[in-house]
Amino acid sequence: MKEMRFIDLGYVSLPMLHAIEEAIAYKGVPTFMLWIASPKTASIGYFQSVEKELNVDACKKLNVEISRRPSGGGAAYFDEKELYYSIVAKWDSGYLPKNFQSCFRVATTGLINALKEFGLEGTFTGKNDVLVQGKKISGNAQTNMHKAKIQHGTFLTDFDYEIAASVLKIPKQKLEDKGVSTLKERVTTLKELLGREVSQEEAKKALLKGFAEALDVEFYEDKLTDEEKELAEKFVEKYRSREWIFKR
Repeated sequence: MKEMRFIDLGYVSLPMLHAIEEAIAYKGVPTFMLWIASPKTASIGYFQSVEKELNVDACKKLNVEISRRPSGGGAAYFDEKELYYSIVAKWDSGYLPKNFQSCFRVATTGLINALKEFGLEGTFTGKNDVLVQGKKISGNAQTNMHKAKIQHGTFLTDFDYEIAASVLKIPKQKLEDKGVSTLKERVTTLKELLGREVSQEEAKKALLKGFAEALDVEFYEDKLTDEEKELAEKFVEKYRSREWIFKR
């Protein structure tokens, strides 16, 4: 069984998270990370427009940062109530499939495995979602850079529906296509499903076990190298820039 580096990033801003992912992609050490988004942020996918996807005035009023991901997917709300993962590995490393859909399948298998630790049955549906009892508990996205795959996504331990509904411009048709009329009807959390608070530490343990099985690896805990930190500090300026965030 192969080993894979695991880094617990703790609390991290979205621009710095993407800079760290890129630094790891550049240097090439296969890495699995868990992280919590702080400050609260409305994130759009690479191909999206801020004005079309987000209520900018609501973001300002609610002190929600605006960020653009290098990966695709739709607009999403990130905060400290949720837990997130990232996997970064070179194409030729053998840790992640290069194929778009196969990579999603491996990652969502990790999430589904983690859900089993809570006695829940998850299903992979569409391009990039994991559902439990018909509701979304994880959204996922990926991109390629520096001949490496970056795969990341959410694991909803809890969720602030009110703020999310305020800052995200979710088309009524999109919800109707899912057979629902509100965000709360579409999304669920571990807290709701289990009827209790789920600590981030408990969720982290489940994810580590679930992804170790899905990736067929043994994790060893480590930290970013000094060179990766230096690169991240360089790359983060791009992800913080207005030019990047409002590029479309």
